Amino acid sequence: MVSKMTWVYAILGFSAVGCAFAQRKLPLGVFDFADIIAKNFTYTDKSGFIKAVMTDESRLILITRPRLFGKATALSMLRYFLENRIHSDTAWKIGFNDLFQGLSISEDTAFCRAHRGQYPTILLSFENVFAVNYEAAKTAIAISVGEVYRNHEYLLDDAILTGEERRTFELVRDKTAPLAYVTASIGALCQYLHRKNNKSVILLIGAFEKPFQAAFHNKYTEPMRSLMHDLLFPALKNNPYLLKAVITGVSIIGQEALLAELPEVRLHSVLNDQRYTEFFGFLESDVRALAAETGLTAKRELLDTWYRGYDISGTLLYNPFSVLSFLSQGGKPGFYWVRHSLTEFVVKLIFAMSSPMRMDFDNLMFNKSLDKMVYNEMPYQKLVSQEEPFWTLLVHNGYLVAKPKGPPGLYAVRMPNKEIRDELFDMCKKKIEGKMDAKNPNVSYARYTPSYAK
Repeated sequence: MVSKMTWVYAILGFSAVGCAFAQRKLPLGVFDFADIIAKNFTYTDKSGFIKAVMTDESRLILITRPRLFGKATALSMLRYFLENRIHSDTAWKIGFNDLFQGLSISEDTAFCRAHRGQYPTILLSFENVFAVNYEAAKTAIAISVGEVYRNHEYLLDDAILTGEERRTFELVRDKTAPLAYVTASIGALCQYLHRKNNKSVILLIGAFEKPFQAAFHNKYTEPMRSLMHDLLFPALKNNPYLLKAVITGVSIIGQEALLAELPEVRLHSVLNDQRYTEFFGFLESDVRALAAETGLTAKRELLDTWYRGYDISGTLLYNPFSVLSFLSQGGKPGFYWVRHSLTEFVVKLIFAMSSPMRMDFDNLMFNKSLDKMVYNEMPYQKLVSQEEPFWTLLVHNGYLVAKPKGPPGLYAVRMPNKEIRDELFDMCKKKIEGKMDAKNPNVSYARYTPSYAK
């Protein structure tokens, strides 16, 4: 008899022979939830995120975390659990129900009956929208939206679209639509899906900050802000076809104008989140289990020193990408996460700061904490001219952690762990040796050396 999981393997295009008995692999660089489960990668159970989202009274949920903290996988997991199209075909229904077998969410049978496979769902990611100019950005967004339409081109098989809607749909799908059609596309797709299913839509948006970030770096902020407003505002604001939207990104720096028009958005950031803290990053129990599974329990102390130290609302977290990298390398420490982030940009900002701010940064590298004003949102333009935006950027991007001090906006900030501290030291030292001392003799990175370099 063919097992249920064999359906999954056949659907996803690979053989199931031996998978159930093979040693599980670590999912480095694998972000799709179905790939992780069906291809026998190790998965740290974060399926409770699904119920946390669906029982959240907020209609518009915005979650910000540093890069590579599990946001893309969380959104794809939501899609595989909630989307009704995946469950409409018998084979897919068997297979994708099995993706959650053994996970905590499967134990809540009443919740699963009520929500699994019940909603038309849109997943839109801006991960690849990092263009050097506005024209290239428009093309990148059209490609991202076109892929969303391609995922839903089954709508063309039904008689639910008018002739004009069908022509517009095909243009958007084929990435040949005028910009006005592209910006109206997500709101329109919500309407089409509601019309077909007679159900409200779940909208999932990933890497929300990427287009704004690229626009800031390449100096086309205003047209990008206008484009993103025209694309997202109709889909999010008073959309009668929308049940819930979940938006993820690194931060909302630079997006304050758009969000000001969406006051119903509930933000869950590294500064204020209490609902979703356990679902992004690894808990102590997660790391203990992973170390045991990989036979590296003896390396726990080293792992803790290098990658533990993130703290969100009192929940202690490890950097998940670095933990997986450390374990995949047999317990060898390295600068795994930080070299995938914006370190070079951060270093450039350090050089643009005043001498007192550089002294503060020097103190942070000595494991000290500093009291600083940190915010959830602010314009990008302030980053190179004022002190508070600089610390805000470092906190949201994962280079610093912030613990509230009492007065609103005041936090004790510190570097979370050895990976961050040593890599930033190393990069700063390479950049400023023989330069910074001449400008500011009070700052000398040569007067201390990380322990690993001694």
